[in-house]
Amino acid sequence: MAKIAPEEKESPSSTMLFEVVDHGMVPLQSIEEDEELSEGSLFSIDIDLHRDHDHVEDHSDGIYVAVGKNNNKSSMDALLWTLKHPIISSSSTFVYLVHVFPVVRLIPSPLGMLPKSKVNPRLDEKFVARERDNRRKLLQTYIEACSAAKVKVDTVLIESDMVAKALLDLIPTLNIRKLVVGTSKSNNSYLVIGYWENHPQEKMSSLEGKLETDVEIKAPASKYHEIFKHRPHHVSNHASDFVQGCDLHEGEWGAVDSVICWKYFHDGKPRVAKVLVEAIDDENNTITFKVLEGDLMEEYKSFRGTMKCIPKGDKESVIRCSLEYEKLHDEIIDPHTLLEFFTGLTKNLEKHLAEA
Repeated sequence: MAKIAPEEKESPSSTMLFEVVDHGMVPLQSIEEDEELSEGSLFSIDIDLHRDHDHVEDHSDGIYVAVGKNNNKSSMDALLWTLKHPIISSSSTFVYLVHVFPVVRLIPSPLGMLPKSKVNPRLDEKFVARERDNRRKLLQTYIEACSAAKVKVDTVLIESDMVAKALLDLIPTLNIRKLVVGTSKSNNSYLVIGYWENHPQEKMSSLEGKLETDVEIKAPASKYHEIFKHRPHHVSNHASDFVQGCDLHEGEWGAVDSVICWKYFHDGKPRVAKVLVEAIDDENNTITFKVLEGDLMEEYKSFRGTMKCIPKGDKESVIRCSLEYEKLHDEIIDPHTLLEFFTGLTKNLEKHLAEA
């Protein structure tokens, strides 16, 4: 099985070392390497609790933020979004910085990169010590941001070559309810914030979820709100790669309880969604759609999407998309690609709305 990297052997006493196994998380009593085992089946985590280590505390009420390298602007943006967002419910809420770093298999030497087993132990120790110091410096930047916001912070280090799988496997291990991930798109022209939330205390909680993303655009919030409220049938004129049409089935454009049908292209296929305009809040530039029929209902028992347009000065805004859903069964994946769809749609509309 995969083991915690040898560098963690010298970690200070304030750090707890665990290994993730099928039934949960168990303390590691020894550290050793097994190169013959398959990669990615298990991974190791290092939780820097700074508290009582006689027991493993429940981390489920905390907010987990994935952070990358020190030049990763999207990670800092995701953290700053978290610190300003109402998901931080109180001053007692902990933010856990989750950093995935690669398994060390090759060590630089005068002869080039060599397998760990082939280099002098002192050279190995020197390299892993330097890598450990680099991680401390990296995390310190994020820790200082949390301290400035007066938010309590801990760190979770994961040694794995597969970042996405490591994060997904961590969710049930630590009973994570809130996870925030930032991703830059199109040469950093905009940022996608993925916010995953689960409510394990509620019935069928394993099937319920919430995803959220913020998209910054250089266009007024009121114009974005207006086109989706009164003129959704015009969206296809400016973002035809995403939306091919919108028809009114019941009621009036811009009215609560009206029913409209979206025709859109998602995941390589043309799709439809018949939705109810469930709520409109003009003061907060918010619209909520409830899906009644269509492709989404083949996988979800219920599905709602909310768009909130947040002004950022006179000519810029943040468009927040929130998806709340209940899957038909646990083999259905969470609709992350719909957040990407929404982001692409919003960026396509940006130029038109800025000029309108």
